[in-house]
Amino acid sequence: MEIIKQSLLSLTIILFHPSSLIPHPLVSRSNAEFISKIEGGLQELEETIYWLELLIESELVPAQKLNSLMQEADELIAILVTCVKNIKQDKNDRKRMKDEKVDG
Repeated sequence: MEIIKQSLLSLTIILFHPSSLIPHPLVSRSNAEFISKIEGGLQELEETIYWLELLIESELVPAQKLNSLMQEADELIAILVTCVKNIKQDKNDRKRMKDEKVDG
């Protein structure tokens, strides 16, 4: 029953508070802090997927009942990964522009 308990704790985030996985950029003091918060959300999602997979593998819950949750978790991961990549790319672009101004 520990699998069910842990699964429910993880699922609570996706089902009731998915926005808590994505921090607001104005609350963060820096890009590094914002990225860190997003990566925390990614860890929560990965843990949730782990518990969902355990529920399926243990045959406590039929896979078809969890497919939509698995898909939603995968989509949220894709969104968060894209956010991190965009922030890092923006930082690199700004640095490159700053370096070009100094050199030019």
